[in-house]
Amino acid sequence: MIRAATMIVLYFAVNSVLGPIMVGFGWLTPHWAQLTVYVILFAVSISLYAKHLAREWHRFRTDVAGKRLRFFGELILMSVVGTVCTGLASVLAGSETTNQENIEDMVEVIPVALGMIVIVLLGPLIEELTFRQSIIGAFPRPRKWLLGVLSVVSVLIFDAVHIAKLSEFWVYLPMAVLLVLFYLRHRCNVWATILFHSFYNCAGFVLIVL
Repeated sequence: MIRAATMIVLYFAVNSVLGPIMVGFGWLTPHWAQLTVYVILFAVSISLYAKHLAREWHRFRTDVAGKRLRFFGELILMSVVGTVCTGLASVLAGSETTNQENIEDMVEVIPVALGMIVIVLLGPLIEELTFRQSIIGAFPRPRKWLLGVLSVVSVLIFDAVHIAKLSEFWVYLPMAVLLVLFYLRHRCNVWATILFHSFYNCAGFVLIVL
């Protein structure tokens, strides 16, 4: 519980306090500050969850042994469903989300390789440890009602941090729900959702770059 609370607090503190300070004092531009924030949060994530990640990786490999094609088939299918639902929600919203615009601006400012590292590697690991592992996974054997409550909390907080205005809520809701469902389906193994999240982000990043 202490580790989970520390991860969540530091995630919001570094994003909401340190990032604006670096920009406000003119130390870094917004996009380079965001990159720095992710590097710091990655270090925080590893320092807090290194042993857990090692254990879960072993469990993940055991669970998918002989079923790798099935796992990646599910991953691709869920990514397609998420992309379609997100696309439809974006159309209904009538414009690109602020987060999407920020990513597109980032690609123009920082090297593509660094952007790929942030969006495809650092982001998924940090966010899954924060919004799945530190919320749902903080309780090893929760009762069904508590698991349901924690899942809803995970969806709402993940969605909230990705939007700049209320109308964007529905755009990120499908992926927020799918990530939680994927996490639960794979016995709350954070590596499953890290890989899912990473694959989804990779596909979106490639489309932006192209």
